[in-house]
Amino acid sequence: MKKLYTLITALFAFTFVNAQTVIYDNGPLVNYPGMGDGGADVSSLHDGLNTYGNNVNQSLGYFIADDFTVPSGATWNIDSVVLFTYQTNSGNTSTITDMFVVIFDKNPSDPTATIIAGDSTLNIMSTTEWTGIYRTSSTTLSSVSRPIMRVCGALPVSLTAGTYWIAWSFLGTSTSGPWSPPITFPVVTVTGNALQYVATSGIWQSVIDTATAGSADDAAQGFPFQLISNTSTGITTNTPSELNISFYPNPVENYAFVTIKGTALNLNQNPATFIVTDMTGREVALINNITGDTFEFKRGNLKKGMYIYKISQGDNVLKTGRFSVY
Repeated sequence: MKKLYTLITALFAFTFVNAQTVIYDNGPLVNYPGMGDGGADVSSLHDGLNTYGNNVNQSLGYFIADDFTVPSGATWNIDSVVLFTYQTNSGNTSTITDMFVVIFDKNPSDPTATIIAGDSTLNIMSTTEWTGIYRTSSTTLSSVSRPIMRVCGALPVSLTAGTYWIAWSFLGTSTSGPWSPPITFPVVTVTGNALQYVATSGIWQSVIDTATAGSADDAAQGFPFQLISNTSTGITTNTPSELNISFYPNPVENYAFVTIKGTALNLNQNPATFIVTDMTGREVALINNITGDTFEFKRGNLKKGMYIYKISQGDNVLKTGRFSVY
């Protein structure tokens, strides 16, 4: 069973890593790779969760917001953002027509929060297509009624170290939603601290999945998104060509394997560093002098929860991402 679990998590980790361009990946969507209709991947409800997705219809005033952290000493030159959404019964041709994205300098529920990039009324969508993933229940893995779309749009901004919040909404030609599906890990139900703006109340509220088992099992949710940098500008600075980084399994039970490959890395002469922080930014694990392209990260005494990892080589941050420990 553990071997199957490791294979599953390795597969979906690979699905969402485009190592040349992804600066930051906030989490996976797939927990049943290849088990959907026609061999499609599946993002399935599990362990009592009930919510397929949350409303992100811009015309009705709905937005989802989630946070990300630029590590100390790093500068991220973002060119575009990738988000995920669906409209029920849309078919596999995307019905999404508009994407609206803003970046705040702090939690948007804070009255002093300021928009530093984007516009809540400007459509920035450039491309959209089916991801090859269906959103389903745990008992209907073959359902095709909720095909998840990948939506990409230009959002040029340069960010220095700090914690930021990205907020988004969509429009589409179908009458359903659009909806944003949450991060989907196997087993783990609490996946983040996202917020939803509801225009009728005028407030940002926590996104909580009201699990079937009752309030004690209600689960705070996070949402997948990717921050992209064109290869011409680099992920941060001096990014090696053909860079490929993977972290699996995710979530972590006892250990994970991290692979770092790139034609210009030369780890023997310029070792990498792997740093783990908790969600408050406190460093909780460190691996120095990484000279091989694959190494093992042991959970040790880390408690159950969400963590942020950073892989760097000298002053160059190669990748930052989240993982969960259960």
